[in-house]
Amino acid sequence: MKFGQYAILQPVEHRFEREPDWYWKIKPVTTGDEVALSQFLSAERTAILPDGSRTVKRIANIEIALREIALTFAGTNITDESGKLILEQGATIEQIEAALRTMPNEMVNELWTAVGDAIPTWGPVKPKN
Repeated sequence: MKFGQYAILQPVEHRFEREPDWYWKIKPVTTGDEVALSQFLSAERTAILPDGSRTVKRIANIEIALREIALTFAGTNITDESGKLILEQGATIEQIEAALRTMPNEMVNELWTAVGDAIPTWGPVKPKN
């Protein structure tokens, strides 16, 4: 389907600061991605305390980062020790988040900032000027 001036643009390629040969592609978000993120953010999470009582568990910023990065994943050339890509294009949200959880926090934060640069309404909160 063609959407004229609303057409989705091509993915943005982020090159890592410390590993410039590595890239991570960030796809533009669709309304479906916005719905998926909204559902993730509004899902009720329950924690069971040691005494057996239940309480509402707040979502952590890093969980939001992982989900936004996963929802916008469009490809990467990062490989494991055997030379195999850590993620194939078309990987599931769960597979992407699992790969992100193995990365150093600084690397994930760099990716989340890149998502925010590519998609102004996503990514970490930017300070107001």
